[in-house]
Amino acid sequence: MRHIWGAAALIAAMTLGTSAQARDCGDGAISGGLNTNAEAGEIMECRLWGRAFCRAAENRDFNMNQEEAGDEVSKYLKRRMAATGSHLSANWDPLAHQAAAAAFALNDLVPGSLYYYAMYSCGIIKQLGQQPQERRASIHQAFEQGASQCLQDNPPEGSGFPNPDLKECMRESYNRALD
Repeated sequence: MRHIWGAAALIAAMTLGTSAQARDCGDGAISGGLNTNAEAGEIMECRLWGRAFCRAAENRDFNMNQEEAGDEVSKYLKRRMAATGSHLSANWDPLAHQAAAAAFALNDLVPGSLYYYAMYSCGIIKQLGQQPQERRASIHQAFEQGASQCLQDNPPEGSGFPNPDLKECMRESYNRALD
């Protein structure tokens, strides 16, 4: 009888491990620099945005409601940033809940697609601060139109990772908008 209960506990543990492993947004290093003039994929904050939005979409797909999804992303970001050894303390709730709101509003986007969209959107926002006021709206609009076309032209498979065609299209849309 002990063996049956032991086997059941092992199966339950394996199942719990599997659901945690079902995440495709990753727990790896959040790398990149601080130069806001860099390409979005090279800016640490934009890669962090991508990870937060992707995780929120995963939470949505794990049947969490929007509030739960945002709370979990905030806790995740606190753990991830603490793991870097950084003594930077930040309130991750605004980013986490913005990510959850986007994931639920854009419920047709799979986690990987939302990652790329969020990362390059962050890059545009970083660049808008350096542009004259009259150019900001046109840059933002050009990026959004290009990003929408990229999402339509490069549908994901599964979780959306990897999708090098979407990533390259988003990068090109980002660069065109800034030209």
